[in-house]
Amino acid sequence: MAAPGSWGRELEHELVGWRRSAFPPSAGGDADLRLVFRAHDHDGVDILSFGLRYQPDMSSIYHIAKKRL
Repeated sequence: MAAPGSWGRELEHELVGWRRSAFPPSAGGDADLRLVFRAHDHDGVDILSFGLRYQPDMSSIYHIAKKRL
């Protein structure tokens, strides 16, 4: 909580200023869920998208996040 700007990994290109974290959908699984977010110093985060890395139509969650900006 002391350094929310260090959470996750920084994104590039059209998503500069946003970060991402990866999670497994179940214990021991591959980390193929993504959370795209922007942290604030003391009052939480903005969540831009959360979901599987690749959607069933093979579009990336990062492309979906970019469209939401």
